[in-house]
Amino acid sequence: MFKVDNFISFHDLTPDAKFLWSSSSTTTCIGWEPEELEGVPAYDVIHPDDIAYIKVAHGENVLNDMVGSQVMVRFKHKDGSWIPCMALFSLCYDYIVTCSSLIPESE
Repeated sequence: MFKVDNFISFHDLTPDAKFLWSSSSTTTCIGWEPEELEGVPAYDVIHPDDIAYIKVAHGENVLNDMVGSQVMVRFKHKDGSWIPCMALFSLCYDYIVTCSSLIPESE
């Protein structure tokens, strides 16, 4: 059976990296409906311990017009748990495109 294990999101270029859009698979992966995240700063759903280095990567991408970065990040699931993901984000014109893939738990 096919299992969805990633979601795509677009963010604005502000320091808050607010969600502009996210794919329907966001609900499967981290519990939020795409509409619930629209306008929400990305840092509101990122683990507090991950924010500092994510902000550095975000700033470098925007300020230096970098092609992309890959980071490990924990997203807050709607149920309050933390979901580890590998996020690849790229600057694309006037927004940032992010593809976040769930990191499977060790078996």
